Amino acid sequence: MEKVIIIGGGVAGLSCLNGLLDQGQSPLLLEEKTIGLPKVRGEFLAPFASLQLQKWGIGPIQPIKEVCFLIKNKCSQITFPQSAGAFSRTEAELGLAKRAEKKGGRIYQHCNIKKIDLPSNNSPYIIHFDSGEQITTKTVIIATGKLNPHASKIEFPYQGFKIHVPHVLKAETLFMSHYPGAYFGLVPISAELSNLTCLAQKKVIEPWGSCREFFHHLTAINPLLKEIDMSSISWLEGKAPEFKAQRIPDWNNAFWIGDALASFYPAIGYGFAHSINSALWASHFYLNADSTQYNKFMKNEIRSKLRMGKLLHHSFMNPQLSNLLLYVTRKNPRLTQFLMNKAGYS
Repeated sequence: MEKVIIIGGGVAGLSCLNGLLDQGQSPLLLEEKTIGLPKVRGEFLAPFASLQLQKWGIGPIQPIKEVCFLIKNKCSQITFPQSAGAFSRTEAELGLAKRAEKKGGRIYQHCNIKKIDLPSNNSPYIIHFDSGEQITTKTVIIATGKLNPHASKIEFPYQGFKIHVPHVLKAETLFMSHYPGAYFGLVPISAELSNLTCLAQKKVIEPWGSCREFFHHLTAINPLLKEIDMSSISWLEGKAPEFKAQRIPDWNNAFWIGDALASFYPAIGYGFAHSINSALWASHFYLNADSTQYNKFMKNEIRSKLRMGKLLHHSFMNPQLSNLLLYVTRKNPRLTQFLMNKAGYS
C-alpha cells in the first residue's frame, strides 16, 4: 500500500511531487496522458513561482519587471514591486519531472483511472484502473485541473487560444491589451520567443466563426500585434469553464491542489504560481497529517486573489472600466501597491 498518491502530472502535481521528495517522502504520481503536453495556459510567473522554479534548478526563467497596459494606442506602465518571470509551461513540466526522477520520484504515465473507492473507518483509498489493476493508498493529492469530475454539468462560457511567436517586442515586459469581451497577454518566455494567450467570451468568437478568424481581426486592429511577424507561429486553442473556487468533496486524507482547488482568471496572472504554491502547502500539511486545516488555510490564502482576479477580469473585458481602473491606479500609487499585494506580487 502507498502512503500517498498524487493524481495529475501538470505543474501542480509535479510541484507537489518535488516538494514531498525534498521532505524525504516517497510519493507515487499518476498521469492520465503524457507529461509536457501543450496546454492553453498562460506562461507568466508571479514572483514567488519564478523564485521557486529557480530554486529547483528549472529555467532559465525570463525576468519580467513591468506590465504595460495598451489602452487607446498608449502604454500605461506599472513596475512590479518584485521581479516576476515567464517560462514555457511544457518545459516547466518536463524539468520538474526530470528533477523528481533524479531524486528517486516515481511517475507513472498513461494511467487511466476508472474509479476511486473512498475509505471507510481505517480502510485505504482503492484506485481502480481501466486495465483491471488496482492500487491502495492512505492519502490522495488531487491535481486533475479545473474540469471537476464531480460537477454534474460543466459549461464553457469562454474560448481561449495560445500561440508562441518567434519575436520579442521588449525584454522584461508583459504587455496586456483588450477588446470588448476579450483580453490577451503577450510576454517573452526567452530571449527569442514570446507567448500570447487570449481569453474571450464565447459570444465574441461566434460572429467570426473561429478563434483563428477572431485573431486575424485582432492583428488587423491592434497596434501591438501589427509589430509581430505572425507567419511562423504554433497554435493551440480550447474551451474554458468559469474560473472559481471548486466545490471540494469531503474526503478524508485528501488534498486538492492547483486548478482542482481553484482556478484564477488569467487577468491576475496568478494561475501558474497558484499551482506551485498550493502544491507546496499541501506537502507541508500532509507532513502534519492535517487535510482539514489545509482546506481552511487555502480558503483564506486564495480568497483575496480570487476577488482581485474577478475584478480585473471584468475590467479587462470592458474597455471603459479598464480605462477607469488604470486612471485611478496612476493617480494613486498606494492603491496600486495595495492591489499588487492582494494579487500576490509582493
